[in-house]
Amino acid sequence: MLQMHKLYKQKYEVVRIFKIAKAWAKVLSQEKNEDVIIRGKICGGCDKKQFSQFLDFIDDEIKEVKGFVCGECGCPLVAKIRSNDKCPLNKW
Repeated sequence: MLQMHKLYKQKYEVVRIFKIAKAWAKVLSQEKNEDVIIRGKICGGCDKKQFSQFLDFIDDEIKEVKGFVCGECGCPLVAKIRSNDKCPLNKW
């Protein structure tokens, strides 16, 4: 039983890494659709967002999220708004 749990956890981590990589590819290509714009506005107005100097160098057309991370999950918002992930606060 413990072995199955360990395998499931490893599979979950691989899927998570793939989702993160896919979101960063969308950041680099500056993908911008209606959902991304709406999510950017929502995250840009969220009081949980936190500024990160480390991420401020990443240029993004959606200025509301440039240089910020989600205060709940720690994800960079430029990638989070482009991912298939959900907002940890259920705002989108």
